[in-house]
Amino acid sequence: MRFGVFCNQQRARADVARSWQEDIEEIVVADRLGLDEAWISEHTGSTWLPDALPAPDHMICALSRITQSIRLGPAIRRLALYHPVQVAVETAVCDQLTNGRYMFGFGRGGPVSGWGQRGTEWEQTHEMMVEGIDLMMRCFVETQPFDHTGKHYRGKAISVYPKPVQLPHPPIYVATGNPILLRMAVERGFGLLTSQFARSVEIRRLSDLLHTASAESGRGPHGCGLTAVRGVYVADTDEKAVRDMERDWQRHIDFNRRHFPVNYKDWCAPGSTVADVTFASLLDAGLMFIGSPATVAARIRAFHAEAGGFDTFLMVTGRDWGTLEQRAASMHLFKSAVMPQLADLNATEPLRVAS
Repeated sequence: MRFGVFCNQQRARADVARSWQEDIEEIVVADRLGLDEAWISEHTGSTWLPDALPAPDHMICALSRITQSIRLGPAIRRLALYHPVQVAVETAVCDQLTNGRYMFGFGRGGPVSGWGQRGTEWEQTHEMMVEGIDLMMRCFVETQPFDHTGKHYRGKAISVYPKPVQLPHPPIYVATGNPILLRMAVERGFGLLTSQFARSVEIRRLSDLLHTASAESGRGPHGCGLTAVRGVYVADTDEKAVRDMERDWQRHIDFNRRHFPVNYKDWCAPGSTVADVTFASLLDAGLMFIGSPATVAARIRAFHAEAGGFDTFLMVTGRDWGTLEQRAASMHLFKSAVMPQLADLNATEPLRVAS
């Protein structure tokens, strides 16, 4: 199993540059620890979330100069916001600048993802995303200029150069629960990104859908990355970890309850509502793994089993959960004392996708 970080930028700070610098510093720590992947959210900024990052590829380019081996990708590019030829160009540039360490994550995004600012109707975004990824794939593989006439995009003599370092293209991941896109993931060898708020039963459902699509396609075996995400904090003891995190996590929960209540809809106890969600209830339910190395390792192992296996486990960063120094210490302890306890874990079964 691979390990990495999911940089989600939700500090809600007005000092935007410093907040983003902490994102960068956390990913540099992950790189120095030898973690495998760093995924960086793309969010539309607002007055109540000023340090949201609307252009993750810019941060990836900055990171390309100060990291050595960690793979870097946006999670996710809301593909219908952009012309796919431009996204293909940016993908190739990022892959060149990272010397082949770039990953591309795409998805539809939510209904409040800034579509109106671009004159895009939410109802069209699924079709636009499917056509867009098709056009991007052609940009990567075509060696001669080509024309494209689609429902949403048109172009003549399209030519994307330079090509990516990774041929025919960097690893591609999609965030979706849509059966059409899940089948596309199987047929084209895309990985699958899941939400930090996805319960294990939902990840198992998506995994089962991928396996079904794979069996129906009759494709040869090929590893298709299934990625799971949780908030993680490791300290010497359970008591210290909870003491370090409880106040900041409760503030974070209150913020999300005001602005993103849908995030907790699947995490309410029977008979309760989002208004009843607390740090203690979410910790007990397994939304985050906070504790000693033994406790965190046990929670990840149980999560892996309940979800039916996954290929990559990501820790959420980009939050004001404790200080930057505490978060760095937690990551060091995760590497030295948690990961060795999980060395035997792997995906339960390779997905059957196109090679």
